[in-house]
Amino acid sequence: MRENIEAGEKVEKRKWPKMYVRKYGITSLFRLDLDRNYRLTYTIIADG
Repeated sequence: MRENIEAGEKVEKRKWPKMYVRKYGITSLFRLDLDRNYRLTYTIIADG
């Protein structure tokens, strides 16, 4: 993630969990497969 903050694939907006939008106010969502059994979902936010 240090080399590429947009690692993984961007998730289409229509596939975002509504709870993520309500609770966290996300504006982008990425998915990164870590191995066969794990995956990471993350968003990028600007601070300041």
